[in-house]
Amino acid sequence: MREKLAELAVAPTDQLTLTKLMGHYIAHADATNAEAATIRRYQVAFNSLPAEIHSSNKPVSDLDLLDWVGIFDHYNRVKAGAATIKAARVVLGALESHALEKRMIGSPLFGESKLRNKTFKKSISKAAAYSTVERRQGRIAMRHCPTTGEVEAFADAFELYYPGYGRRLVLLAYATGMRPSELLGLRWDDFDFGEDEISVSVRRQMKRQAPWPATKPTENRQHRETIVWSCYGWAAESLVADARARTGKDSDYIFPNLAGVKHWPEEFDKWSRAASKAAAPSGWRWSFRWLRHAFATKSLSPRGYGFELHQVSEWLGHHAPSLTVNIYVHVSSRESRVKTVAETTAEPPR
Repeated sequence: MREKLAELAVAPTDQLTLTKLMGHYIAHADATNAEAATIRRYQVAFNSLPAEIHSSNKPVSDLDLLDWVGIFDHYNRVKAGAATIKAARVVLGALESHALEKRMIGSPLFGESKLRNKTFKKSISKAAAYSTVERRQGRIAMRHCPTTGEVEAFADAFELYYPGYGRRLVLLAYATGMRPSELLGLRWDDFDFGEDEISVSVRRQMKRQAPWPATKPTENRQHRETIVWSCYGWAAESLVADARARTGKDSDYIFPNLAGVKHWPEEFDKWSRAASKAAAPSGWRWSFRWLRHAFATKSLSPRGYGFELHQVSEWLGHHAPSLTVNIYVHVSSRESRVKTVAETTAEPPR
C-alpha cells in the first residue's frame, strides 16, 4: 500500500488541481505516519478555502498571484479571523513544498513569494482591525451570560456523562474562569485553602493529542493564580479530598479519566456537547467556554461581585487589563474592597 501511495505521489500532474494536490498530500501524510492532529488541522484549513477553489479544474501549474489574492480577499469579505487566515497560508505553503519535493510542479504556486507575503499581511491587518471593532461593539455583558440556575442545570446534565465528577467540574469552571484543558490538568496540590479565599495555581493544561495524562504549560507559559468563589468552595474541597484518597495512575489529578480513553480531552468534548443538549428542552444555548465568560462578567459587574478590573484580568490570565476590557463590559467597581473574596462570593451570583 505504501509503495502504491508513493507511486501516486509522483503520478503525471498535467491536470493536477489544488483539490487533487490536497488528496495527494493527505495520502502521503497517512503513508508516512504523520501526526493525526496535524492532518486534521490542515484538512480544516483547506476546507475553509473559497468554494471556487474546491470546484475549480484549473491546474496548479496555472495558478498565479490573482488566484492567491482572490483567496485572501474572500477571507476578508466573510470577516474571517486572523487565525483562519494564518492556517490557510500554512496549508497552502505545505502543499507547495510537497508538490515541489515530489516534482509535481517546476516552480512555486501562485507566483512570486514577496508579492504573496504582501497580500497575506494586508489580509491579516484587515482581519485584526475588524476583530477589534467587533469586540468593542459586541462585548460580553451580564445579559449575554447563563444565569446561575442555567449553569446548575448544565452541571446536573454533565453529571449523567461523567458520574461523580461532572457536576463539580462545571461548577468549578464557573467559579474559577478556568479553561477546560486547565481544569483537566489540575492536581490536588494546586489548591490553597486560605482564610480569606480559596486560590488555585494554574500552571499546566492537558495535551489534547498526546496519550493521557500528558500535560504542557498553560498558554504563553504563564503561571497564574485564580480564585474559587466561596459559594462553590465545597466543590473544590470535596474534589481535593477525593483525589487525595484515590490511588493509581490518576491519583494526583482532580478529574480522573473514568472513560479510560487515550485522548481524554476529546472524550470530555463529547460529554460537553451531549450535556448541552440534555440541559434544557431546547438545549443549553452556550458552549462550555461560556462558563469562563460568565465568571469574568459576574466577577466584574456591580450586579455580580464588583471586583476590580486588574484582579479579574489576572485571574483570567490575560496579559493586560486592556484585553479584558475589549472582551467584557466593565463598569468601575468600588475603589477599595472591605470584604474578603470569601465573604464577597459567599452567595452565588444571579
